[in-house]
Amino acid sequence: YEMVLRVSPSVMTNELMKDFQVSSTALGVLISFYYLAYVPLQIPCGMIVDKFGTRKIVTFSAILCMVGTYLFAESQSLWLAQIGRFLIGAGSACAFISCLKVTAEWFNPHKFALVAGLTNMMGTLGGTFAGRPLAVLVNHYGWRTTTFILATGGVFVTLAAWFLIK
Repeated sequence: YEMVLRVSPSVMTNELMKDFQVSSTALGVLISFYYLAYVPLQIPCGMIVDKFGTRKIVTFSAILCMVGTYLFAESQSLWLAQIGRFLIGAGSACAFISCLKVTAEWFNPHKFALVAGLTNMMGTLGGTFAGRPLAVLVNHYGWRTTTFILATGGVFVTLAAWFLIK
């Protein structure tokens, strides 16, 4: 979910530039708001996951991604879209670290590297293969409806996190 949200603007660039009436430079700044939250939160996320537990953090992170995605889809101004992308980045920051924590707790220590590698691969594949379906959705329904669909997907991720993570 996090990787799909990360790459989703790549198939919406023309629509975003037109809707917000911005240049490619301003669009790059908008998209970078994701990383302005994601990158600095990498350090404290490990401590946060250790302190509060994976279930709570993944659930909260999914909610944060979902709220940010709804805000991004609903935004009529560039600054509101930037806040939405920032929230998505903040929500995404603990995703991989949480996967590593689950791997450490649920699997045999001898399988840690394998499961961590598979997790990384699945995330990368999700981001890679999300482009085509997202492009089809954007072409048929527009970027806002597509983004609402992504936000609604966050409901399922949130519920799965809460009910499946021990």
